[in-house]
Amino acid sequence: MIRILEKRIQFLPIQTRMPFRYGIATMTDLPIAFVFLKFQFGDGITETRWGMASDLLPPRWFKKDPDQSPESEIQEMKSVLLHAIEIGQELKTETPFAFWDQLYRLQLEWAELNGIPALLANFGTTFLERALIDAFARFHQMPLCELIYSKKLTLELGTFHPELYGLSPVDLLPKNPLPRIQARHTIGFGDPLNERDIVADNRVADLLPQSLEAAIKHYGLTQFKVKINGRLDEDLARLRALAKILERLCPQGYALSLDGNEQFSSWQQFSAFWIKARSYPKLYPLLENVLFIEQPLPRSATLSSSEIGQLPDGSETPPVIIDESDDGPETFRRALACGYRGVSHKNCKGVFKGIANRCLIEHRNQTSDTQLMMSGEDLCNIGPIALLQDLTLQSLLGNASVERNGHHYFYGLSPFPTAVQTLLADRHPELYQSKADGTACLQIHCGEIPTAHLHKLPFGTRFTPEEISEALGLEALI
Repeated sequence: MIRILEKRIQFLPIQTRMPFRYGIATMTDLPIAFVFLKFQFGDGITETRWGMASDLLPPRWFKKDPDQSPESEIQEMKSVLLHAIEIGQELKTETPFAFWDQLYRLQLEWAELNGIPALLANFGTTFLERALIDAFARFHQMPLCELIYSKKLTLELGTFHPELYGLSPVDLLPKNPLPRIQARHTIGFGDPLNERDIVADNRVADLLPQSLEAAIKHYGLTQFKVKINGRLDEDLARLRALAKILERLCPQGYALSLDGNEQFSSWQQFSAFWIKARSYPKLYPLLENVLFIEQPLPRSATLSSSEIGQLPDGSETPPVIIDESDDGPETFRRALACGYRGVSHKNCKGVFKGIANRCLIEHRNQTSDTQLMMSGEDLCNIGPIALLQDLTLQSLLGNASVERNGHHYFYGLSPFPTAVQTLLADRHPELYQSKADGTACLQIHCGEIPTAHLHKLPFGTRFTPEEISEALGLEALI
């Protein structure tokens, strides 16, 4: 029997080191949620473990309502999380997947009755999902990959995609997790591209790079995620400036994705942008290096066209994938029927769903003439918990190129107490090292982040929930 015995929830206010502009939002300060849940596994009272999950609560992503204030949306995110925990405390199931399945359905029913979008409602569910997986891994003293390969999580793929009934993740996932991932560095709308673009009043007073130019040199970056906004002249001018920088600083080659963030009203508008971009010879190299295009259309219009990826002259764009519109188990399949060729994975959209989507991709690629893909994307993940759990699953899914932006918009682990920074630098020296001022920062070398060690640990951490809770100065976990 699996049930929740105790809970600890904490929301801490933190600030970015520089504004992060994406879609219709500019992120400067927001809460980060920490959730600790004590689960019982079996009938004995000693068969218990704490599990943990964490995430930022970013406004204007789960909902992009310009009429709703960021403060109101943040409160709504807190509400869906707290409601999911209320539901979870009433559940008693035999397996981890059964716990998630009941929780998911009950949370969605509540959301539908209260007019809450499924993507937002499931955000609350994913906190419990991640904490459950973490506690279960600690109870069995097994890393996530072994839990999946041994089928202990009892994940039923057919619940998500009927064509996968009878198949298991072990049949379709990569046989070995990736030992490293390539950091696809986010270039937000407001990011300075060159050092000369930074005015004195806006210069960040810390030890990390601020401009794209400096970040490439500091981290050895070769992969990038470029935000575009649907305003033709602005987008093209920025791409031309980027092309010059990338050609100069990445002589061995580079790759990028374009993120529309729902800013194009129709596929026709995006097609016009792509055709115009192709008309500039100096943009040829950049366009040839585009890996994929992410969520160009509003979620309400995502499935409105059956010609996604097709241009009027009969040619095709790079693969187009869904991100924000991926709000349910059936959405990805419907998107594929419209011409989309992939989907993103973020832990905030669901661990089990991400695994199922990767399995669907592999199944279709193996059984039909398709080249579907999954990308690894980022909800501005930072340590001490969310980033490590995300890296663990992304590398398990085989996502070699993963968007990373928490390293750029936050000054390492500086929002947290010194005890947290010391714990991460001591326990995860592969990932975190202290700067001259003592701030523990994520290490990216040659554009890569190591992940091999994460697959020897319970959901990617060498510290326990009890230790990190104490380091954060929260109520003791007993």
